[in-house]
Amino acid sequence: MDYTLFKKQLAKLVEINSVLAEPTENAPFGEQVKLALTTFLTFAKDFGFETINYDNFAGEVIFGSGEDLGILCHLDIVPVG
Repeated sequence: MDYTLFKKQLAKLVEINSVLAEPTENAPFGEQVKLALTTFLTFAKDFGFETINYDNFAGEVIFGSGEDLGILCHLDIVPVG
């Protein structure tokens, strides 16, 4: 794994101010939350994983085979302060 690339991508992801905002067309939780989701899915795809974007509500990263294992996380943040 290229950890230099990983660190750069992680830094780019945490720079996104993904606070819940007013929904817009194709961004049900606001534009910045959508940006965080699409950025993360792009990074996963860059590392060779299969990804699915569920209308910008949620995303899925698929790898391996066998029994399913689900790990849930979120990319939005709370406002500063």
